[in-house]
Amino acid sequence: MLYGKQQFQKINRLLLRQLQDEPFLIVAHRGFAHANIIENTVESMRVAFKLGADIVETDTMMTKDGTIFLLHTGTEKRLFGQSFSPEAITAKQFINKHYYNNIGELSSYQPVTLCNFIKQLPRNRMIHLDRGWSHLSELLAVLDHFPNQQQQFVIKIKPKAEQIATLRQHRIKYMTVVIVNHDSELQYILNHLTDEINIIGIELVAANLSDSHVQLDVIKHIKALGLTVMINTLTLNTTTSLFGTLDDDNAILASPENIWQEVMINYQPNMVNTDWAPLLSQYRRQLEH
Repeated sequence: MLYGKQQFQKINRLLLRQLQDEPFLIVAHRGFAHANIIENTVESMRVAFKLGADIVETDTMMTKDGTIFLLHTGTEKRLFGQSFSPEAITAKQFINKHYYNNIGELSSYQPVTLCNFIKQLPRNRMIHLDRGWSHLSELLAVLDHFPNQQQQFVIKIKPKAEQIATLRQHRIKYMTVVIVNHDSELQYILNHLTDEINIIGIELVAANLSDSHVQLDVIKHIKALGLTVMINTLTLNTTTSLFGTLDDDNAILASPENIWQEVMINYQPNMVNTDWAPLLSQYRRQLEH
């Protein structure tokens, strides 16, 4: 199966090669954070790749003076021990802060800019840039500074007209995945597929697995259009899973084989977004033997 449009095969080549090499790709949510390794950092990226991830998903935000950092806004109290808006301060003010680690102790790690993160990204690896929709033009401008790494970047957008317009107008056609929560969003983006945007895939999120947009016939239709499908198995909290009962918690605590096997058989994803890359990698190795 050839994913993506023919005119974008050059910039898509790294992803396409990895899709050929593996039954599915593992996307590590915010890298892999544990103990003194902090999410959305160079270190969490390196650990995720060592533990079997193919792609690292990372969140971005922009300070008031226009510098893009890695951070999921809303986590400041947990990560820095204080509530504040990083979007309301300068880059200098933000970069001087220190993270608290996963056991609540102050660490030596500090926020990293997207620019510095990319400079330390291994050349055969990809990053999936999330939550950049509020500063999409500025995000694209940063990526443009790395012409030799264009095939390593995947941008996530929402199915919104203004985000589609921004990508359509941008000269470099970076790989783009659209996050979809409802059938109406899926239909919207499928009706707006254009040769001016390099949409390479759809990320499916569903609180209820009976939702129409995550049924297998719909997924097969998405793939028939040349689009990859990413399933998001994250468990955000005790009440929020992003793919019904087929989530990370049930996979790692109950039966990894049964949960992930059901995901693979019933939904046939090309990529799986998880907080537990090493265990999903272990499951994938079992499939290959």
